[in-house]
Amino acid sequence: MRPELTLLQQRVLGVLIEKSLSQPAYYPMTLNAIAAGCNQKQNRHPVMTRTEAEIAKTIHELQQMGLVSLAPPAPGARSNRFAHEAHSKLEWDRPQQALMAELLLRGPQTVGELRTRAGRMSASFESLDVVSNVLNDLATREPPMAVELEREPGKSATRFAHMLCTEDQLPRQSAVSDTAMTSQAVPPGDWVERIETLESKLDQLTERLARLEAKVNTRLP
Repeated sequence: MRPELTLLQQRVLGVLIEKSLSQPAYYPMTLNAIAAGCNQKQNRHPVMTRTEAEIAKTIHELQQMGLVSLAPPAPGARSNRFAHEAHSKLEWDRPQQALMAELLLRGPQTVGELRTRAGRMSASFESLDVVSNVLNDLATREPPMAVELEREPGKSATRFAHMLCTEDQLPRQSAVSDTAMTSQAVPPGDWVERIETLESKLDQLTERLARLEAKVNTRLP
C-alpha cells in the first residue's frame, strides 16, 4: 500500500518519524510539538506556517489512514501524544524510515545529501553504497516508495524523491529549461560530490597512516 499524501500530511508524518529516531526522549509528540516541528525554519522545504487546528485535522486524517496513532497516556500527562505507524503500516525499517523522513521533510536530495542528513537518525549509513542500497529497495517495491530523478544540467549526481504523493506533486524528471539548453556557460558542479570524494581520500589516508603506526609500534622495544 502506498498512500497519496497532501503536503501537510507528508510534513506531519516526516516530523513524527524524525523525532522518533533523533530524539526518542521527546517522542511520542504532543499536538503543540508536532506543529512546532512542521513550522520550523531549518531543515524544511518548503517552509510553512500552519495553525494547530490545521495540524490537528491532518493528524486525524493520518489516523484514518492508519499512519498515525494515539499513544497510551503517560502518568500525569495532560496532553494527548501521537506516534507514527510507518514501521508497521508501510513496513519501513529504521534506515528506510530515516531516508523517507528526510525526503518527506526536505524534498528531492542526492545520495550524499541523504547520507549526511539522515545520519543523525540512523547509524547504518557507513557509506554511499549503503544509502544507495536502501534507496534501491524503496524504489523497487511494488508499488515503489521512492524514485530516482533524471540528472539536472551541470550536476554530477542524481536526486531521489519519495512517491507518497499525487502524480502532479512529483518533481519534473528533467529540470532543463530553454535558457539552460542554449546557454554556453558551464553551471557549477555538485559540491556535495566533491566533498564526498575528498572525504573518501581522507579515509584512505587515515587508514594508511594507521597501518604505518601499527608497523612502527611493533618494531619498538
